[in-house]
Amino acid sequence: MPRPLNRRQWLAATGALAATTLARPLQAAAVQPTGSTPAQTQPIRLMSNENPLGPSEAARAAMQDAFDLGCRYHFEAHETLRALIAEAEGVTPDHVFLGAGSHEILRMAGTAYGLDGGEVVVGDPTYERMARYAEAAGARIHRVPLTPDTFALDLDAMDRRTTNGVRLVFVCNPNNPTGTLVDADAVEDFCRSVARRAVVFVDEAYHEYVDDPAYRSMVPLVRDGHNVIISRTFSKIHGLAGLRVGYGLARPDIAQRVTAFITGGGVNVLGAHAALAAYRDTDFVTASRQQNAEARQFLYRTFDELGYRYLRSHTNFVFMHLGRPVQGFRAEMERQGVLVGRPFPPMTDWCRVSLSTMDDLQVFASALRVMSSP
Repeated sequence: MPRPLNRRQWLAATGALAATTLARPLQAAAVQPTGSTPAQTQPIRLMSNENPLGPSEAARAAMQDAFDLGCRYHFEAHETLRALIAEAEGVTPDHVFLGAGSHEILRMAGTAYGLDGGEVVVGDPTYERMARYAEAAGARIHRVPLTPDTFALDLDAMDRRTTNGVRLVFVCNPNNPTGTLVDADAVEDFCRSVARRAVVFVDEAYHEYVDDPAYRSMVPLVRDGHNVIISRTFSKIHGLAGLRVGYGLARPDIAQRVTAFITGGGVNVLGAHAALAAYRDTDFVTASRQQNAEARQFLYRTFDELGYRYLRSHTNFVFMHLGRPVQGFRAEMERQGVLVGRPFPPMTDWCRVSLSTMDDLQVFASALRVMSSP
C-alpha cells in the first residue's frame, strides 16, 4: 500500500500540477478549406478580452506561495495591495478600494448612485454592466449614441444630457466594445465640468493597452479632489480574469460611500497575492503589450485582405463590421471551433473579436476566409 504524501510533498505535487495546467496552451489546428470543423481540443476563445499569456510567472509563484493562507481571511493582503496601488498612483490608501473584478467596482457605484431613482448617463453602446447594475437599483438610464463618424463617446452630447437629476455619468475610455479612444484633453475638460453636477465614473480597464502617446489617465483628477471615480482591473493585461481582482480610486468620502455596497469579502486571498505580484511585474506588462500589438496588426491585415471594415483599436480586441446580424456569424464561428463576442445593441451587425495568440488568430482567420468565400 503506498505511503500517504506528507504536507510538503503534497504542496510540491499540486503546485507542479497547477503550474503545468496553467502553462498548457490551447491546442488548435487550422480550419480546413472545406469548411469542416477544426480538429482542436477546445474552442478558441475570442469573446472575453482575456490575456492569452495567462498569469505571469511571478503571479503564479505568488499564488502557490499563498496556498497555506487559504484557511485565513485576506485582510493583510488587501491592505498591502491598497497601499501598493496608492503609492504608485500618488494617493493615500483611503482613496483605493478593491472588488471582485471591476464588475464589483461598477456594481457598487451603480448601486450607490442609482438607488431611489437616481439618473445615470452612459454611451450607447458601451460596456453594459454599469447600466444594468444601476437599473437594478432603480435608476433611470439615459443612453447617448456614439459619434456617427468615429464611433467614440459623444462627450458633448453626454454633457448636455447631464441635467439636475443625474447622479452618475459613465465614461469607458477606451470604449468597450468599439475600442475607440477619446482625446485626453476632451475627457479631462468633460470630467472637470460635469463633476460639478454629478459623479463621473471613468472605466480604465484597458488603459495599459493604449499606445497613443497623447493618452493619459484621469487619476490626477481623483488626486485633486474632483467628483471622479476611476476603475481598473487585473483581469485584462495582468491575466487574472479568473481570480476576480479589480480596484477603484476615488476621493475618500466617495470611496466610503461606494464600498458600503460591497458584497461578500471582496478579493480572495490567492487573487490578492497574485495581484500584488502582477502589479510589480512590469516586464510581463511590456511583453503583453507587445504581443497584443502584433496580434492587432495581424487582424487588421486579415480584415483588409477580406474586405471587412473595422475600427482602429486601443485595446485587446477589434470591432469588425459584418454587414449582417452577429448572431448568425457567432453560430457559424462556433461550428468552426471559434467563440467570438456577443451582440452589442444597437450595433448588432458588428462583432467584437478578442486578440489572442497568433495560433488562435490563424484559426480565426482561416475560418473567416471559409465563411467569406463565395
